[in-house]
Amino acid sequence: MAGKYRRAKTPAEKAAAAQAREEQLTALQGRLTEHVRAITDGPAWAAWLGAAAKFHSYSFRNTVLIAMQAPDATRVGGYNTWKAVGRQVCKGEKGIAILAPVVRKVEVDVTEQDTSTQAEGRARIVAFTQAYVFDISQTQGEPWPEPPRPTLLQGQAPEGLWDQLATQVRAAGYELERGPCGSANGITNFQTRTVTVRGDVDDLQATKTLLHELSHALLHDPSFFKDDPTTAACRGDAEVEAESVAYLCAAAQGMSTDDYSFPYIAGWIGQRDPTEVLQVTGRRVLATAHTILDGVNSTDMGATSSDLARIRERAQVGAERAAALRETAFAETGTASDAQLDELRSLLTDAQAFYAGQYPETWGALYVESRFGLAVAADASWGFGRAPSGWTALSDHLRGLGYGDEALEASGVCLRTRRGTLVDRFRDRLTLPVHDRDGQVVSFVGRKNPTNDDERAPKYLNGAGSPLFSKGEHLFGIAGPGLVGLDRGARAVLVEGPLDAVAITAGTGGRAVGVASLGTALTDVQADRLTELYARSGQQITVATDPDRAGRAAAERAYFALAARGQNPKAAALPDGVDPAQLLTDHGELAVVEAVEDGPDLARAVIDHRLAERGCVDFVEERVSAARHAAQVLAPLGQDKWEEHIAHIAQRLDVAPTTVHAMVVEASVAGGDAQRRLLGHDRLGDLDRSQFVTRTAVEIAREGLSTNFAARRLASGPAVDLDPAPARPAEPHAVDRGR
Repeated sequence: MAGKYRRAKTPAEKAAAAQAREEQLTALQGRLTEHVRAITDGPAWAAWLGAAAKFHSYSFRNTVLIAMQAPDATRVGGYNTWKAVGRQVCKGEKGIAILAPVVRKVEVDVTEQDTSTQAEGRARIVAFTQAYVFDISQTQGEPWPEPPRPTLLQGQAPEGLWDQLATQVRAAGYELERGPCGSANGITNFQTRTVTVRGDVDDLQATKTLLHELSHALLHDPSFFKDDPTTAACRGDAEVEAESVAYLCAAAQGMSTDDYSFPYIAGWIGQRDPTEVLQVTGRRVLATAHTILDGVNSTDMGATSSDLARIRERAQVGAERAAALRETAFAETGTASDAQLDELRSLLTDAQAFYAGQYPETWGALYVESRFGLAVAADASWGFGRAPSGWTALSDHLRGLGYGDEALEASGVCLRTRRGTLVDRFRDRLTLPVHDRDGQVVSFVGRKNPTNDDERAPKYLNGAGSPLFSKGEHLFGIAGPGLVGLDRGARAVLVEGPLDAVAITAGTGGRAVGVASLGTALTDVQADRLTELYARSGQQITVATDPDRAGRAAAERAYFALAARGQNPKAAALPDGVDPAQLLTDHGELAVVEAVEDGPDLARAVIDHRLAERGCVDFVEERVSAARHAAQVLAPLGQDKWEEHIAHIAQRLDVAPTTVHAMVVEASVAGGDAQRRLLGHDRLGDLDRSQFVTRTAVEIAREGLSTNFAARRLASGPAVDLDPAPARPAEPHAVDRGR
């Protein structure tokens, strides 16, 4: 175990390493493009495309008929089609019946300007007749041309890499499973938040597949896959991106996945220009590869909860970075002029008026009334609206006002289908407008109809990214009633959802203003905006995220972001399992006021949560490690706020306050000597490695412990192994169908 600790790098060394990795990934990206182009330019690929072009695409009805009669069929064609590619249907083979269209030219009524069509008539399907096709297994002759296909990888991956990637999968909010994946090698399910990897392939292939699925989790979301919330339906550029990231990360870790990745990516690129496709996806691919490799370099086999928290934060930042790249694509590919931006602002204002007009006397108004009362439901300043259930209700309305399709798509309230048509992004949802600093509508948040039992539909849906809107840069709740309250000195309260924000503002009568982030975590831009709101109101910011696991993680991230900006935020005193909106619905306005005003400092709440995570701490080493873990919370706070929290940590763990104070100082000092860096790992196992730490914080902490605790520790017998090596999966890791 001794060999895994290395001297910390200097800033210059870190910069050089980052530059070297950037150059390495760029070179690998060029190699990927070169090899994929070689495949798609090769004679085998050309022969396959030429042969495949002679075969028809079958309708859904005929596909079902073929599957019913010949479940094992892989490539079917008519008698003459097989002859055209040099194969002959074997004597005595029974054909597979399908329905073939009967096409005839018919006379149609046309205008005078369309006389050419009048003369020749138009081809129309007038009937269907029975026809027969044959599977390739029923034919003989020239071998069917095949392009290069992915070959499952064999061998071992670098030691520990699987566990490091698994940590990032969990940090991104997914459970990792091993098991069957149908015809695929791995599946990411955005609905159940699970990543499944096959359990019957070698370690190298399995780890490559895990890289592929982790890339999906960071890069893509359910809107990428319109009809299926899993990557089983993943197609096109999403697969190119995920496998490209997997290839880059694997190569950077010394793994060769050429035999699998190159033909796999070529297959999804198809007849398109590989250079063009990989250039378009390149920026997102490189950003995601850096995010994953950052996590790999920051994790090791002995990671503690503090390490996992840092990895979790990196994964969240990586997800936000990938989302930002996706959402700002319009602004980067086509610079919006001032006139275009003005048109989008006008369009969104008209969209808000349309939604508001659809709101009264509908389920949307009744729902808001049932949650917050008639006064809130009828208050037009909130901007409540309702998106009709039709596919194009808003699109048709905006076109009627003179807006073109380019503006509709760029606005983020309409999306283009795979058939090229535009449909409404929000359908059968309660809508609330999102405003910019000037009070202009820049997007919307849509709440799902409570009667909609489709579990695949997200509860809240943000507008798509646009030149005016990025969810990581905006906050909900700072316009209308909220802005008035802040100007009057109201307290800003950070919540998770827009209806929670409404509940805070309405439930406190404007004495507090609910402000919601529009993503899973508070971004730096949003933290800066909250700090501005603090300066505007002069009141401490309160964090009222949901009292569940995800909410506590969001609260901890918000704490560090705000404390780093000189804030000392408070925590709302919410009952277990109750969010602000439910608190107002069930217990009324007084309960909301008390929750906002009577909560502890958020630093205390984060400390208590960190200590609770550690569970039982009976031994010296466990108490020292828990104290250091809690002491890290105080590092960004000013020294004038330390003492109360230090006393609390010391009392909870029965550790001397001077010891905790030293740990807080240690956490707050950047850099430091080798001993401090070693102790900064915060791993239980470090405390037993006397060959590196002869008399350091362990013994100092032992001296600071109370006499009673020291006596109990000595009576407990010899220390147990507190840092066993994590168990490796029993099965070799898995891969996915093209992944």
